[in-house]
Amino acid sequence: MTTKSPSRDTTESIPGTSPTRAAEETLDLGLVNAAVASLALTYGLVAWVELHSCLAVVGIIGADAVFVFLVVPHLIAYWLGYDVDVLLSGQSSASK
Repeated sequence: MTTKSPSRDTTESIPGTSPTRAAEETLDLGLVNAAVASLALTYGLVAWVELHSCLAVVGIIGADAVFVFLVVPHLIAYWLGYDVDVLLSGQSSASK
């Protein structure tokens, strides 16, 4: 007696599979856009408030770094359906 294995939907990404080149490019573009936006926001806040405290400037830049390097990659990986570590490793199936 033979049993059929259930067919898999190949359009969904399987956790642990290597991301496509397009997914990596999406991550790169998202990181660049987030970095530019956070730099513009930092410059705008410093110029608008006229912060003279070095601690305030370091705090704003630190918050921007957390946003760019922690929040944005996780959101993009979640949106694309990949594990963030696999996506950041750069091991795309197209580059093999």
